[in-house]
Amino acid sequence: MKTNLLGRFGPVPGTVGLLPALLLLVTPLFAGDVDLHLELDRDNGCYTEGETAMLTIRVNPRLLEEREWLGTVTSTRDWNAPDDVRPFRVSEDAVPMPFTRIDPGQVTAEVTLRAESDPEVTRTARIGMLFQPDRIALSTPEPKDFDAFWKAQKAAWRSLASSVRLVPVESPHEGVLCWDLTIELEGEAPVSGYLALPEAAGDSDLPALLLLHGAGVRSSNLGSAARYAAEGFMALDINAHGLPNNRPDEFYEEMSRNTLPDYRQRGSESRETWYFRTMYLRIVTAMDFLCDRPEWNGRDLVLRGSSQGGGQALAGAGLDPRVTVVAASVPALCDLAGETLGRKAGWPQPVAAAGSRNPGTRAAVLDTVGYFDGGIHARRSRAETIVSLGLADPVCPAVGIQAMANQLAGPVTFLYRPAMAHAIPPDIQEAFDRFTAERVSLKR
Repeated sequence: MKTNLLGRFGPVPGTVGLLPALLLLVTPLFAGDVDLHLELDRDNGCYTEGETAMLTIRVNPRLLEEREWLGTVTSTRDWNAPDDVRPFRVSEDAVPMPFTRIDPGQVTAEVTLRAESDPEVTRTARIGMLFQPDRIALSTPEPKDFDAFWKAQKAAWRSLASSVRLVPVESPHEGVLCWDLTIELEGEAPVSGYLALPEAAGDSDLPALLLLHGAGVRSSNLGSAARYAAEGFMALDINAHGLPNNRPDEFYEEMSRNTLPDYRQRGSESRETWYFRTMYLRIVTAMDFLCDRPEWNGRDLVLRGSSQGGGQALAGAGLDPRVTVVAASVPALCDLAGETLGRKAGWPQPVAAAGSRNPGTRAAVLDTVGYFDGGIHARRSRAETIVSLGLADPVCPAVGIQAMANQLAGPVTFLYRPAMAHAIPPDIQEAFDRFTAERVSLKR
């Protein structure tokens, strides 16, 4: 079942009571420093076959008092090269601009105002639209031995000699116990995170929540784990690289600059060597750890993350049928062969990166990405999933996220944001919290 909390084409029956809390806050069009406001005639930015999207461009009258402006609208299909540039007259009147697309996909419109007296002075805004979203196909072919590969990988990984170290740390929340967790793995980077539990938890009491990190190099987040433990979860926040926690900022900056500057492309010529192989397998270890804890209720296993973390959550759900809920905000690692269909792939765009380094490696990378693409893992997920899409996001394009979500075997709820770039604003975080809490057994 596919659900859009704004409605694919209007409110979904049974969701009306949720809408006030899930919609973006309504503010005046030109509150604060907003000079240029874009809006579509449909809140979710999604259109069916044959429909026309109507964009309205509004310019702050204050801006027009200062100088005269020239306006252009540049549109792109699927974040590829611009395919249309339209000038318009800038005035206090709202400017309507229609868009259509025959085939399924995304159209993004970037509006630029340029001062007539000084072309270096500009204002820009961007908004996106999806046409026939439920028919957008995944670009990445599924490898014939996908399941066999990951079955062998998990078996070999689980056979590694391992040891668990839990060091108590001070909790930022009353009534919550916290530990710095390290799971050493023979010959591999460890799982490193913060575990947090309600102090009064007994055996079989708690739903498990695994929090996964976006791109970059940083410590695990004690505050996140403790906050969800205070709400009744057994929460584990792990960093993406197995790094020790709570080191000075300079430690992570040095790691990012000198040790892991290229991790996202490292080894992408082979499924055995791409960096994300061990990142995904550390998720397997973290899930095993949570499910082996006596406090786990044996039913609820939630994975949550944004960007790279969202991609990890989708992969984890595909690798482990115990996952019951996934909350993935603007997930990366989706539609990784997008270039083959003439669109920008999801972060980290490994095929394009390989071609820029050495055109001869492109074919090898194309073979690799099928084992890691969120869309292919999604076909194996039975979890209930909520996913947010920024239709103005150039990092993790909505067209690729939609292609992934169309593969999900379990129910999916969409949060479409036409003017949102690569972000997870407070209203989406709150929607994710609510979605998760409604689907697990919490003892408060």
